[in-house]
Amino acid sequence: QMCIRDRPYFSNTNYYAPPPVARKQERDIGQISVGADYVVGYASYKTVDFKVDSALTGGQDFVSDTRDFDRSFNSVSLNLGWRPLRNLGIEAFYSTSLSEKKVAYTESYTHYPEFARGEYEVSYRAYGIDLLGYLPINDYIEFIASIGVGKYDAEAKVKVVAYEDTSYNNLKSTSKSFNDSSLAYRLGGGMQIWLSKHLTFRAMLRWTQVGGDFMDYITEINAGVRYHF
Repeated sequence: QMCIRDRPYFSNTNYYAPPPVARKQERDIGQISVGADYVVGYASYKTVDFKVDSALTGGQDFVSDTRDFDRSFNSVSLNLGWRPLRNLGIEAFYSTSLSEKKVAYTESYTHYPEFARGEYEVSYRAYGIDLLGYLPINDYIEFIASIGVGKYDAEAKVKVVAYEDTSYNNLKSTSKSFNDSSLAYRLGGGMQIWLSKHLTFRAMLRWTQVGGDFMDYITEINAGVRYHF
């Protein structure tokens, strides 16, 4: 009597049925990963009053405070990770915000072609390391919690520019800058989906306490991929 495993795969041949492929119950530990995230951030600022002299002769000075800075900005983050245990990993990161100039106000006078515009730009760069805890819930999805520390360098530029006319020929500009450089703590939570043996999609919500002179904290939504070697 022929057992099942000896049953020919094709009749009249010497080929046999391949063994069934078992589902992967645990992801390999000790994996190295590289990845990138697109980050949508929302910043909270401390109140710092400032004044920027008008760039127009006889114009009005730009008087405001840092609460009027644009609170939303986008950035990209590059990551290098190592997962020595099934439920524990570490990840180094480098982030930089995308340049985006905002117009605060426009100042003009009747019968004069010249006009002035208040402009400002908030940006930051950061690097550091996160400790990650993994909680797999099935073969493909796992929850992630993270705690980390990073060096954050933030800058805000406030500029009043006088233009000759609508062709935007620059006549004169005045400016003021704010700079923060601080060690920040980060907390995060999210999930990771295994798309294949080597590729994952990750989404995280992260809160960072910057605690600088003008930037207080940042709330971020991260979405990106990791490639696991």
